[in-house]
Amino acid sequence: MDSISSIASTVGIGLVGAAVSRTSMWVSNSFESATGRHVGQATDYIMPECVKKAFSIAGKSFNYPLNALSKQLQYVYIYKPYEEDRIDMKELGKRGPQLDKFLKIILAPIMEEIIFRGGVQKLGEMGLVSLGIPSPLAKVICIVAANTMFTAAHLEDHTQFNTREFSSVFVGGMTDGIICSEYGLISSIASHLFSNLSTYYIK
Repeated sequence: MDSISSIASTVGIGLVGAAVSRTSMWVSNSFESATGRHVGQATDYIMPECVKKAFSIAGKSFNYPLNALSKQLQYVYIYKPYEEDRIDMKELGKRGPQLDKFLKIILAPIMEEIIFRGGVQKLGEMGLVSLGIPSPLAKVICIVAANTMFTAAHLEDHTQFNTREFSSVFVGGMTDGIICSEYGLISSIASHLFSNLSTYYIK
């Protein structure tokens, strides 16, 4: 009974987190449409270019395992069968979107949360606390830092920090960072998963 309750709680937190994440992204985009300004523009005032570049390099480095695994899955599921004449062009055309959904809805939320929230955020928080920084402050610092790396991993390069894309991903990702801090990694994975799922089925 406890396990069922725990699963239900995780799913509930995930659904609420996804709703908050998507809503905050909508508010951010609506604010930009109304004012011509967005959150990403603030990075021009608080982050030197060298800091942006450092976050970008760190984000892409930490996200390397996901990118490497994605490429391997593409080869095994799509290109190799086609090269060996086990599937035709029609089947090849179907497998691309199928794999894309799997990567974005299932694999990315799991691996990105493990890397950025479970790794960078949680381990960073432990490190700062061990150095004598108060736990509440350490939490805030690591939520923001991990989410900035997470966002940077989704951009082409650090010069895009002041764009709408940065704003949308950063604002939405903050929800998962807070959920991981307060309710644990599994709950943030659930939130990320439901949020990504909504991008496919809720327009």
